[in-house]
Amino acid sequence: MKISFRHDEDVLAFLHEEIGLELAGQNLDNPDRWLFVVARNDHGAVVGALVMEAKNWFDWHLSIAVVDTRCLMISRLHKLVWKTIFERAVRVTILLDPENEPLERKVRKMGFVYEGFLRRGLDGRRDALVFGMLREDCRWLRALPEPRQGPQRADFGQTSPTMVH
Repeated sequence: MKISFRHDEDVLAFLHEEIGLELAGQNLDNPDRWLFVVARNDHGAVVGALVMEAKNWFDWHLSIAVVDTRCLMISRLHKLVWKTIFERAVRVTILLDPENEPLERKVRKMGFVYEGFLRRGLDGRRDALVFGMLREDCRWLRALPEPRQGPQRADFGQTSPTMVH
């Protein structure tokens, strides 16, 4: 599997065919507005695409289309992608078709939190479930437990009754 951060006509066709996302006519080359992560199989066919669109300075919307779920299992890729996203965004929003229960389970597992129902929120015709994620919700960016702290500076210089010279 090969991962790239560029789009082309195959990627746009894949997104349109798999999830109905129409991006024609957009200025997709603006990195302040768009972020693409594309997975291709060994034959060069698109098997997964993640697209982030900045709706405003703090909220980026996520669209995901996947036909080969192996591309979702690359942990190092997730860390890189989510780190990049949260360098740009305060929150990420995703709108899901209420009938797509497998994708709903996946986004919940990723750390997205259910926030509401948006009537005709997908393409102006279909209803949508609204999910959001903050940096602290992202399972790939959750901080490791704090290391155990050594003695505080004030503790240095005090003698201990068990000190041996």
